[in-house]
Amino acid sequence: MDAQGRRPLSRGPGRLQRAVIAELGASDGLRLSRGSLEETLVTRDGHDPSNVLRAIRGLARTRRVALSEGRSVEDSFVALPSPARTPLSDYEIRALLAEVKR
Repeated sequence: MDAQGRRPLSRGPGRLQRAVIAELGASDGLRLSRGSLEETLVTRDGHDPSNVLRAIRGLARTRRVALSEGRSVEDSFVALPSPARTPLSDYEIRALLAEVKR
């Protein structure tokens, strides 16, 4: 805590959280099972499995990833959010309204 009794703010995702995001970004469909994600990060980078889960849950809390937990590690999936859709142009809105009026 600082002199005013406040907790210091995080400066963004940590090293393991960045590794999780990078692995998801490199995957097909931006989605992996938690088991394969843990296997990669534990065997390749030497992270502890409990720390991988903690990193995933932290990312899910801040909505940087979506976590759907199943009965087992292989039934649990982690995914990056889908890209945002671009807003409709005025022309598209007018066309939709005209179609609805018919």
